[in-house]
Amino acid sequence: MELLSELLGWVGGAAILVAYFLNSLGKIGTGRMYQALNFLGAAGVVWNSVYHLAWPSVALNGAWAAIALVALVALSRRSKP
Repeated sequence: MELLSELLGWVGGAAILVAYFLNSLGKIGTGRMYQALNFLGAAGVVWNSVYHLAWPSVALNGAWAAIALVALVALSRRSKP
């Protein structure tokens, strides 16, 4: 379980950084890909933070994931006829 937690934390952190990097370069906007990377990344970091009982990180990344999820739902509703 420890290896899984560490892997999810590192991959999650990388996903958030990739989203920010690509957005900063203008390669992706703030659409679905950006929000999905943020959501999945934050969820991975939350998993790792819960495992390590790092509650401030759980709160921050939980909020980050929630914001990304709300954005994904809003984007999904806008694209439906």
